[in-house]
Amino acid sequence: MESLLDHHVSIGTIFNLVDAMIQKSKTINAQQDLSPIRCGANDEIYQSKKPVLTGVDLESLYCYLLVEEKSRDSETWAIHLFDLQKQQFNPERVIADLGKGLRGGLQLVYPNTPCDVDHFHILRDLFTLRRSFRNQLKSAVSYHAKLVKKVERAQQLGRTHKHADKLESAKTQEHTLRDLSGTLDILVNWMHHDILNIAGSPPEIRGELFNFVLYEFRKLEDKHPTQIKKICMTLENQRERLLSFSNRLNDKFQQIADQFKLPLETIWQCCELQRCKHDGDRYAVRCVPLQLELGDALFYEIEDAVIAALNSTARTSSMVENLNSRLRPYFFLRKEIGHGYLQLLQFYLNHTPFLRSEYRHRVNKTPAELLTRDKQKHWLEQLDFQRFKRAA
Repeated sequence: MESLLDHHVSIGTIFNLVDAMIQKSKTINAQQDLSPIRCGANDEIYQSKKPVLTGVDLESLYCYLLVEEKSRDSETWAIHLFDLQKQQFNPERVIADLGKGLRGGLQLVYPNTPCDVDHFHILRDLFTLRRSFRNQLKSAVSYHAKLVKKVERAQQLGRTHKHADKLESAKTQEHTLRDLSGTLDILVNWMHHDILNIAGSPPEIRGELFNFVLYEFRKLEDKHPTQIKKICMTLENQRERLLSFSNRLNDKFQQIADQFKLPLETIWQCCELQRCKHDGDRYAVRCVPLQLELGDALFYEIEDAVIAALNSTARTSSMVENLNSRLRPYFFLRKEIGHGYLQLLQFYLNHTPFLRSEYRHRVNKTPAELLTRDKQKHWLEQLDFQRFKRAA
């Protein structure tokens, strides 16, 4: 301030200014109508060993919950969800991880609202498991090659190397890990690209493939129970929740089929086609039968409807993970984030436009504008500040 604007401001003045804005931002946050939110994602993030409860609208990325608490049990979650109800927060679905307190609070406040299992965490665990066995295989290959060189060198010198008896064991271990790692690669790829991929097969086929993959995981569990058992239990216990998104897609596709008076199988074929890049040769070849069957005009109209259904079906809470990553830089600079600071941060994030986004409709718009579909004043002006404007 002194160097650039020739204006002195003390740290105490800055603190008082920020503290005065906390109550205004809290009031604005509490007045926001949350009824447009159809699908929310809830999560927990830790700062200084204290949980911070977070919630974000998956469509607009509006942060409707950001609060530090001493506990993350179901009662604590329920209290904040009851407060959100006063703002007309009534989502059709909620996506969350397997946190007991989080899910318990949702069950207390929204007993009839489905809470799907987040795909982000199960896929992360699968990728971690795959990477672990890939690393074990690399270590086994290196160890086996090292023993081979030592034994060969000893044989050239006419001596019996003390590690010769370990060579066969190392060879067996490498063969076992190569087979195990290769099988895991296939199973994880099936789970990622075929079962849990938003564009794919109908629910019945996904369910059968899921059962097969789980059966194969169970067979591997006998060889390495410590690392694979947890994954098997999660897949088995959360099967219906993990696959629930495909049932929602099936309902949407049935509406499209009824609208165009076509079999449901045709709509699913168009869905599977979306696995291919539209500018690729595979797409150009696979879309030909549908184009010949439906005609170009009808084909593209149905494809647009299918893409819209896919884009409106959430299956992961990656957006709340994205929010957590945006919060980290602010948390990193402050050991203490309580005393209303999070209310001000929530207000700022909700009223700051996105400079870039994968979706064009979000660029240069704030989460609040995307939620309400109305133009919002600059966040400083909402706090009753007058923005500086350069003279013409």
